[in-house]
Amino acid sequence: MRFLLLFLLWLYALPALGQREAANWYFGNNAGLDFNSGTPVPLLDGQLKTLEGCESFSDPEGNLLFYTDGNTVWNRLHEVMENGLLLNGSFSTSQSALVVPNPVQTNIYYVFTPDDVLAYEDGTSEESNGFNYSVIDMLGDGGRGSVIIKNIDLLTNASENVTAVRNFEEDNYWVVTHYLDSFFSYKVDANGVDDTPVISRVGPDIDNFENFRGSIKISPDGSKLAAAHTVIEPKQQGILYLYDFDSATGRVLNPTTLNASRVYYGVEFSSNSSKLYASGLQFANDSLNTDLGEVELVQFDLEEDNIASSEYVVHRYERRLDGKISGALQIGIDKKIYHSIPNETLSVIRTPNLSGINCDFRPFQLALGTRTSSYGLPLLYSLSLKLS
Repeated sequence: MRFLLLFLLWLYALPALGQREAANWYFGNNAGLDFNSGTPVPLLDGQLKTLEGCESFSDPEGNLLFYTDGNTVWNRLHEVMENGLLLNGSFSTSQSALVVPNPVQTNIYYVFTPDDVLAYEDGTSEESNGFNYSVIDMLGDGGRGSVIIKNIDLLTNASENVTAVRNFEEDNYWVVTHYLDSFFSYKVDANGVDDTPVISRVGPDIDNFENFRGSIKISPDGSKLAAAHTVIEPKQQGILYLYDFDSATGRVLNPTTLNASRVYYGVEFSSNSSKLYASGLQFANDSLNTDLGEVELVQFDLEEDNIASSEYVVHRYERRLDGKISGALQIGIDKKIYHSIPNETLSVIRTPNLSGINCDFRPFQLALGTRTSSYGLPLLYSLSLKLS
């Protein structure tokens, strides 16, 4: 633990741009952002068009390597990567793909793809894809990258969420997903992906159809995990949970219900892990699936004794959305948190470590050139345990 604390103190002295694996984003309706200059600049060369989840990954110097919607992988030249078709993710999964590098073999990357539960449940897919991973070797295809192993099954059935964090003491990652009443944590180290997960049976017990949308995130200091669960039967509702996370063992512990008054979707922690933000839909009559929801962003202060009672409504959008999705939240390497809703520019929480109105929320502030967002943003593991 002493070495982890020393490492975190060292990180505190690093500039925000010291970790550039998350410097390039591709998302939404062919939208993109380049964070390398310190101020996000729109990118108009992306081939990705997705309803929800996506992922982008760059090298430590901020050079784009590849990006994906969970089904197709594009290389740095915006061409379909060699063998980069038909991964088992989906553009309509809330967190459709998460990339984790091998901590020793710098050319190897693992793409984790959760299930598209709704497609399976409504009959548009013949079978559940479960939770899988594929392997990319960046030495392949003349340095443009190649998918060398595809769709290794980890769980036969799964939810639509995934998150990850790095344990620097042991130089490994924990990749975490949720299904039914359990969290499944998979260790990724120099040997690759350990297919035997650490299972934490802590609830909530949510079946596939009820849990078809929602996100999970681990705090940057590796101590907390937040989960937004969507429930649509017998009525539209959502539950926001907070757990303790043990980055040494991969265990999820001590569930706490923070709020159950909105249909939650996006979650994100501030860079110093003191605040939790969540997006949710508030329905005038939550028993009617045809109602349009009012999007709300809320903040919880994790330093308060009673975290649930610290809720602060950061913003209530005038626009109302259907589809039970309130949009993803994602922190950038500039330590600001971005919010995405369909066919718009991005909203920004400029100082998310501060409480209440001081978090400085700006609706639809970040222009995307001629492009627009959708419901999702890249997941970007690399921010975990690297921001302060």
